[in-house]
Amino acid sequence: MVESDRVLEGKDLSAFFLRSDPEHHSFAAFRAPEARADHHCYETTCWNDIRDWADRLGALRIPLWWGPGRHGPGNNLFFMIQDPDGHKVEFSAELEVMPKDMAHRT
Repeated sequence: MVESDRVLEGKDLSAFFLRSDPEHHSFAAFRAPEARADHHCYETTCWNDIRDWADRLGALRIPLWWGPGRHGPGNNLFFMIQDPDGHKVEFSAELEVMPKDMAHRT
């Protein structure tokens, strides 16, 4: 895996993003008070898919937990929902593509 981005809070590392192919990240880790999985993500192709999925979930009375929006690291469109057990699920599109030899950004 290759590092894509580091996010700092002051001088402290608060997150980093790793890629295993040209897409910006396959895995990310965030500083948190406990070790646990935060969410999983399903990739779609474009804004229209994001809109259509959000509309479909709205019709099912499943509220959006965060978004829609565009992330900083990865520059992707997204929204997130929370399932009845509190697990977060992200829908994402247009994730940034990076050359394999591109150095990480801070």
